[in-house]
Order: sequence, then structure tokens, then C-alpha cells
Amino acid sequence: MQEFKIEAISCTFPQEIIQEILLRLPVKSVIKCTSVCKTWRSMIINQSFIRTHLNPTVHVNNLNASHLFLIHRVADRRSVTMFHKALVDNVLEEVYSLHYDNKAFDEYSKIEFPIAPKQELYNPHLRVVGTCNGLICLADDIFRYGYDIFIWNPAIRKLVTLPYPGVTYMTHGGYNASIGFGFDANTNDYKVVRLVTLLDMADDRTTVAEVYSIATGSWTSLDFVYPSCILRGRESQAFVNGTLH
Repeated sequence: MQEFKIEAISCTFPQEIIQEILLRLPVKSVIKCTSVCKTWRSMIINQSFIRTHLNPTVHVNNLNASHLFLIHRVADRRSVTMFHKALVDNVLEEVYSLHYDNKAFDEYSKIEFPIAPKQELYNPHLRVVGTCNGLICLADDIFRYGYDIFIWNPAIRKLVTLPYPGVTYMTHGGYNASIGFGFDANTNDYKVVRLVTLLDMADDRTTVAEVYSIATGSWTSLDFVYPSCILRGRESQAFVNGTLH
């Protein structure tokens, strides 16, 4: 009976009308609609639909100043007072939560941690690199050399693991790396930027750059001569007005 009703709705309303209705729904409602039928799912996961749905959502949020802050903290499950002891005993757990942008900083909701089991990580905990349009970039490099970088969409509980970058400790020796995450409006593509200062160079500490593209699913080394500098790695970046800071 339910399938018959869905087919009746699809036959009654043109696809353009159904799409217009779906575009006016909030994200969580749109996600639920992907399970209604194959036609709706194909429409919703189309890149054109995603871009069209995203643009007015961001615009309305900016007008209403209805921003949410992502808070990432490490909590001790055993209430151990010494952080390093808890770290060694592996009793710390990561907590992600969204908070309203108001004076009270009220909690909007908690977000389920996306990685399981955490023992597979090189470091015991992840670092939030940055956020953009509801996507969160996480890196497994908070204490030691780690090359796992993730793009996480909490709304649909989907996690993408990026391939290893070209510059690692095994290939180039010691380094400092600074990672950024943002959206390239010219190509409608989300990208991860990685600036790496090589520390094992005796005379000249070279800085190299790598860019990962969500669209291509691969890393690209940029052919450009960067000024020699020491980057402060393992710090969160901010993506504002199309530029990484």
C-alpha cells in the first residue's frame, strides 16, 4: 500500500514540483527522503541538487545569524585528573557537540563520534582541521606523524578517508605540516591543502604544497617555489570568504 501511494504521488506531481518541494526542506528531512524511492534518491544525491539546496541554506543562516559552533573536547571516562596518565591508559574519549551562537552558548546537540574502533588510529585522538558548509575535516596527527585525514558529514553520518599524501616521514624524513580545508567555488570542489616544511634539509628547509580534491579523489603536488619557512603544524585553520587563514 505504501509503495502504491508513493507511485501515486510521483505520477500526480511533475518531477520539477517534487524537486522544488524537496529543495525547501531542511537537511535532515531531505536525507530521510532518500529512502522513499529510487527516483527521489537519485534526485537528492545529484550534485546539482546538492549545490542548489546548499546555497540558500547558507544564505538564510547568514541572514538570521543562526550559526552553530562545533566544540571538540577530550573527556576522561574514569575522571582521572592527570591528562597524560589517562592518555597512556587509553581511557580518554572524544566528544563532539554543536552550540548556539548566543551569550549562554547553549548546546544544540551532541554528534556521534565517527571513527570505530579508535585503536586503528596512529594517534589516540583526532584533530579538527576545519569546517566548511557542514563538512568537518579531521586529521590523525595530533601528537605524532600520522597520515590519516578524514572528511566527515555528521548530518548523514558519512566519513571519507583520504589516501595518504605524497610527503610522509618515510619518503622525506622529519617535517612540520599545516593542513587546511575549504571549498573552491570556481570548480565546486572541496579541497584539503597541505603545506609541509622539510626539516631534514641541512642547508635549505624546503616548503612544499599538496592539494587533495574531493572531485578527483587524489593528491596533487603544486609546482611552485615557496619561501623557506618553519610552519607551525597541528593547529586548526579557518576558512573565511573563500580563503584559508
